[in-house]
Amino acid sequence: MRREFTLLFFLLGFAQSLPATASDQGTERILIFAPHPDDEALSSPGLVARSLRRGDKVKIVLFTCGDANTSAREALEERYPEKAVDRDGDGDFDMIDFGIVRHDESISGIKLMGLTPDDVIYMGYPDGGGGELWSSVEPQMSPNTHSDKVPVEYTFAYNPGSPYNRTGCLGDFVSIIKDFNPTIVVTPRPTDTHGDHWSLCKFVSQALIQLNPDLPDFKAHLGYLIHWEKHQPGWPEDASEWEQPLNHPKPLIHVDLADAGLTIEDKKQIIDQHLTQTLNFGRYLRNFAKKTEIFWLESLGPQGTLEEILNF
Repeated sequence: MRREFTLLFFLLGFAQSLPATASDQGTERILIFAPHPDDEALSSPGLVARSLRRGDKVKIVLFTCGDANTSAREALEERYPEKAVDRDGDGDFDMIDFGIVRHDESISGIKLMGLTPDDVIYMGYPDGGGGELWSSVEPQMSPNTHSDKVPVEYTFAYNPGSPYNRTGCLGDFVSIIKDFNPTIVVTPRPTDTHGDHWSLCKFVSQALIQLNPDLPDFKAHLGYLIHWEKHQPGWPEDASEWEQPLNHPKPLIHVDLADAGLTIEDKKQIIDQHLTQTLNFGRYLRNFAKKTEIFWLESLGPQGTLEEILNF
């Protein structure tokens, strides 16, 4: 009996040391959701670069265009007035123009990750309105863009004119996921304290439930954590290694930047493409550039096994 247990532990250890054969063969389709332009830079450049190295297909989906950050718009107008110009032809620099600026910033960062503009989907839902969208039937009016639907000025948006309510929003999520047919989906964790973050996770989770029969290759839903500073004031800490976030289990997956061919400085450069955000919050945002990126398992799909995801 003792020899049998010894052999079992040896085999389990050996299995976990093996590379993830599916990823090494470039068979994964990874769909990464970010609430605002910059969250993809904080959470996933290493995951993107490593996946591209393996030959996997990667697409990023931006839930909002970050068009509610008025303090960032004011900082841009004050320090870089040449960038704070009318983009949609209405004669002033309003929050829709600011959303277009943030779209352009995200394109710059995404290119540094190795992706192209065709690898990104912009949904254009209201920044700061995710929680209301999750529970609303009637269209919600954004106090920042003064629109109750995805602005037509967002010519790059997935579905311009889609109403700012639960039905329209969830329908877009279902369509995006079904079209890409991912094997891996990545979102913020449901515990993230920002309404746009936790609601994004809920929308994606609900879409995955509805699509369950239509996603035969789906393996896992992974989560990342951005906003936890309400519970841990120093989060994400000024260090090159992650501290365990309070009241969370240990992350299941650690992606080494080195395995992706990136350094901490490379990731900071990607974050710095989001100028409108680093003007006021540069140090906080750059603290997400650590040696690793961490992800939790939110759920397994019909083709997922814990052993495979551990080696993802």
